[in-house]
Amino acid sequence: MAQTIELPPHRLQRLTDLLDSIPPQQKRSGVKAWQRLLGELRSMTLAIPGSRGLFSVLQH
Repeated sequence: MAQTIELPPHRLQRLTDLLDSIPPQQKRSGVKAWQRLLGELRSMTLAIPGSRGLFSVLQH
């Protein structure tokens, strides 16, 4: 048994949907949309490699 943390399938699908909803050419975002995205990503930080401490810097 691998001792790793994984997102449940529904959260993994939500992460995929969030990232797919952002067009590659998008350069700006409204504050509310940005904070909503960061909030969702922050809730998944345990299972996203290299994300520890990253989102608190982006929030300010």
